[in-house]
Amino acid sequence: MHMIGWFHILLARQKNKKQISSAKLEKKSDSEAQEKKVIEVKDIKEDSNESTISNQITEPNKNSEHVPETISDKEERKPKNSTIKEPSVSFSNNHTIHPQAEEKDSWFIVSASAIGKSHIIDSIPCQDNHYCLSIDKEWGIIISCDGAGSAKNSHIGSKYISNEIAPLYFKDLILSNQWNSKNNLPTQEEWEVLARKTFINIYDDLINFALENKFETSSLACTIIVLIYSPIGLLISHIGDGRAGYSNKQGDWNPLMIPHKGIESNQTIFLTSNAWIKNKDLKLSGVNIPESYVLNEKPSAFTVMSDGCELHSYECSIIDKETNKWYDPNLPYPNFFKPLINNLRLMHKDNVPAYDANNIWGEFIEKGTKGLSGEPDDKTMILGVLI
Repeated sequence: MHMIGWFHILLARQKNKKQISSAKLEKKSDSEAQEKKVIEVKDIKEDSNESTISNQITEPNKNSEHVPETISDKEERKPKNSTIKEPSVSFSNNHTIHPQAEEKDSWFIVSASAIGKSHIIDSIPCQDNHYCLSIDKEWGIIISCDGAGSAKNSHIGSKYISNEIAPLYFKDLILSNQWNSKNNLPTQEEWEVLARKTFINIYDDLINFALENKFETSSLACTIIVLIYSPIGLLISHIGDGRAGYSNKQGDWNPLMIPHKGIESNQTIFLTSNAWIKNKDLKLSGVNIPESYVLNEKPSAFTVMSDGCELHSYECSIIDKETNKWYDPNLPYPNFFKPLINNLRLMHKDNVPAYDANNIWGEFIEKGTKGLSGEPDDKTMILGVLI
């Protein structure tokens, strides 16, 4: 397919839907003054291998063995007076400033959370949630939360944290320290202290939310990843698993965090666990809880994702044939991300509207590769490129 065909097919489909809608409105208006005319709209012919996103995107380690993931059972319960509507397939909570084609030194960001295949079959709500918020054209906040499989109301907890309280706390943190106006980043030591304090505030807020809605706090359990992006570097802090990475100006992809994982493949720690509050030195996977990191390097792109996407985009579960043991290189797979970054740049150049860009991205997360299409777990992936 020409120019990485998957995205162009989806973009053409979006335009086609708009043409159909516009044609229907014109037809209705014209019918009052003249005879109805037949408006022909040709369907977009899709290439038979569109789900591979052309041949330019490949999944990691095709010859390597991966650890199978375990999907925990999950139940749904909504809070008192809740208006939460569960998505049928995928959704985007992207509230970033969408740069126009002529704008430079801005971030072009797409995001989506998609319900896992097993959750659709079992009528389980999507337990992933995310939120993307611009402070200005250069600075902003990315938040991803993944609800615990064993927690009854984890989809509610992940949405409340990612969409309502975490954005407010971290926005206030940026503005009160004037990081964006002064265009500087905190030191590693400062960021560790501030991020931990902010997570404790979020934890306290969640306890109040649980009391008000008569929930057990543990039933709202979820992980959290927070990334603050800027043109001069990145700040990241997290509790639990998932992945985050960045591309430097040379185009090399590197990890930004080490996921907190237990001995078993589906074990992690959650924001709602007070163990990390009681023990300031608590570690998992060899890193602090929370783990916080300052990247003092100009990024060209970044990604944040839940663990439902990691096997399809990261080298993360590989068997060492000499020792016969599993290990985690924790490396973003360049052949996965580079074509996607090229597509974001093309969408920016073509002035693709934010709504269409996120719809295209959502469909990619749903079924853009064979692995993503068949993934049983919920999936969240956010991708940003510095234009």
